[in-house]
Amino acid sequence: MMRGSRVRTLAVVMTLTLMPAAATAQTGSEFRTISIVVGSSAGGGYDTYARILARHIGRYIPGQPNIIVQNMPGASSLKAVQYLDSSAPKDGSVMAAFNPGLLNESLLNADKIRFKFTDAAWVGSITRDLRTCYAWAATGIKTFDDLRRYKQFNIGAPAQGTSSYVNAAVLKNMFGIAVRHVTGYAGSAEQRLAIERGELDGDCGAWSSAGLD
Repeated sequence: MMRGSRVRTLAVVMTLTLMPAAATAQTGSEFRTISIVVGSSAGGGYDTYARILARHIGRYIPGQPNIIVQNMPGASSLKAVQYLDSSAPKDGSVMAAFNPGLLNESLLNADKIRFKFTDAAWVGSITRDLRTCYAWAATGIKTFDDLRRYKQFNIGAPAQGTSSYVNAAVLKNMFGIAVRHVTGYAGSAEQRLAIERGELDGDCGAWSSAGLD
């Protein structure tokens, strides 16, 4: 998400959400540096996508500015989004890459997500992707029937309403899987470590993100 700019960059489509918003007088040719603020911890899928984007997007922006990636995890990436409305420059030099679950939360819990996404416009997505859920090998789950018989399947998420939380909720509410949500993780990197420690049994996320990880 980019606030305060008329610039339409050639960002490719991303699973995480990147948006620009309404205009100021500044043009792309004036930019020397553009920041991408990632609303999750380093090493996760959203962070990886943002850093891939940062390697290439500058060449498509007038002046070919330097691109800096900053991690700002907190409140399921809401902290990064709110930064755009608070202390971030309003000249279009800052983007936010955040968990797209905030879009649904902004509609369902408007009092909680005090940010109008309708005030922003899409840049795009880096992939056209599928969502996937997987089980750690140590669980012994190899088929969907195995998963259905599993007594309690622990899945992590940053918070209620995030993409991985919603995916796990679909498993629970539509397919009857005995999912137990464990929230409070800063990002998918921390969730993967928790899986390896045996705290979680699996995860849900973008297929390409699982491949990158």
